[in-house]
Amino acid sequence: MKTQHSVDANSKKKNSQFTNNTTTLSKRSIVMNTKQIIRQGLWTLISLFLIVAMAFGQGTLKNGGTFRNTGTVSYKAVQNYTTSAGKIKNSGTINVTVAGGTNNWVNQNGAGLNGNVTNYIAGTGGTIVVGNNLDNNAAGAIFDNDTTAGTLSTLKIAGAITNAGTFDTDSGRVWYNGGAQTVFTTTYGALVADQTGAKTIAATVTVNDSLRIDNSASVAVSTFQLDLKGASNLTQNSGALSAASGTVRYNGDRAQTLIAAQYNVLNLLGSTAGHVKTSPGGISFTATTGTLNISTTFDTLEVSTGVLDFTNLADARYTNGAGINISSTSAPVLGSITNVGNFDYNGTAGQTLAAGTYANLTLRNTGGKLFPASTVAVTGNYAIGSGTGARDYTTNSNTFQFAGTSAQTIAGLAETFHILQFAGSGTKTLGGTSFGAARLDVNSGSGVVTNNVTTVTLTNISSVSMNIAASTEFINSASKTITMTGDLVNDGTLTNDGTITVN
Repeated sequence: MKTQHSVDANSKKKNSQFTNNTTTLSKRSIVMNTKQIIRQGLWTLISLFLIVAMAFGQGTLKNGGTFRNTGTVSYKAVQNYTTSAGKIKNSGTINVTVAGGTNNWVNQNGAGLNGNVTNYIAGTGGTIVVGNNLDNNAAGAIFDNDTTAGTLSTLKIAGAITNAGTFDTDSGRVWYNGGAQTVFTTTYGALVADQTGAKTIAATVTVNDSLRIDNSASVAVSTFQLDLKGASNLTQNSGALSAASGTVRYNGDRAQTLIAAQYNVLNLLGSTAGHVKTSPGGISFTATTGTLNISTTFDTLEVSTGVLDFTNLADARYTNGAGINISSTSAPVLGSITNVGNFDYNGTAGQTLAAGTYANLTLRNTGGKLFPASTVAVTGNYAIGSGTGARDYTTNSNTFQFAGTSAQTIAGLAETFHILQFAGSGTKTLGGTSFGAARLDVNSGSGVVTNNVTTVTLTNISSVSMNIAASTEFINSASKTITMTGDLVNDGTLTNDGTITVN
């Protein structure tokens, strides 16, 4: 029994030692695994840091040789010089995206080392993104953002451009994508204003291709001049053109899209005939100084939506040469301009005409034309295109007046007027098959009015069908018939070689 007890004790001792050893090994294994996990985590963090550092460009490119890029690289900053001036040729993407410090991109050292940047290779434009400022501020420094063919060169900049060297972008694109920025004074191919804040011009800026204003940014003309020569100009996503001061000239020799805005001075200045400058929204003008000059020979202003508001224009500050087309369903507001010039209402939906005196008035396209309650006068030609929608002179009791001081020939007048009047010293000759009116007036000062319309039908207003003022003359030609239901009041000269019937 004693021997058996001893054996059992030894066995238990060995089992206890085995258990302790196993536990020790397990602890060591856990410690080793923990250290391995920590090491792996550290390597992962280091790798992520390196990836982020590479992505955000923690290093500086210091280039004193030739750097040719067709891929994508990112740096904290670029110094295009070391012990010698550098050359950068790019058709890929160079990001300098960490904002901070005075400059992100320095193209000269101020001591004779002047870098040369070409943002294209063999006609393929590159993209350079600068998160702060671009310094090209030495006489020999060159920044060429000017693709002559192929893909457009693009410079995106969130800060300012300083330049005393060569900065060329008259066929490239500069994209201002910071907050409030000053637009560098030069000629741009394309100009983009993006993100927020005003992009303010500080002298005359010319844009050859297109202006785009996006994402709540604005382009502020200030007191200077913005020349837009390109076909396409637009705002989107709450972008705006701030032009209530200064001058905007759409002076491309082509059809152009205008930006709907309030303008101080708006000039449309093409150099050959037949170009339409189209605004996709309303246009208005600054009080007391608002000016509109439409080239006397070449350009036509087209307003496709919104109100064309001339309230703040004056005769001395308004020139309507080739004409204004209105396809918008919103009636223009012509204010107190004595002669609003040539207008063409060409909407395919219903339109209301503005009251005023037109040099020449044309109605076209299928939309109905509603005349206003006050007087519409024409001093030149009144033309109605084939297929034009119905003309409504009566709903608003309109007065339509031929008021030329030179001779007017009015042919094919198949209308039903409310009040038809003749004024102005020029002779008026009516031709066509038939027209009607509630009343016909020959106002004082009118030249001789001759009726060559086959049948004229007049109802009456306050029992009067025709009123001929003193010192005026109305001639009803042979074989022409005028039928009326009210009184004929003649204080001038009435010559009837045809038939006048009062029912």
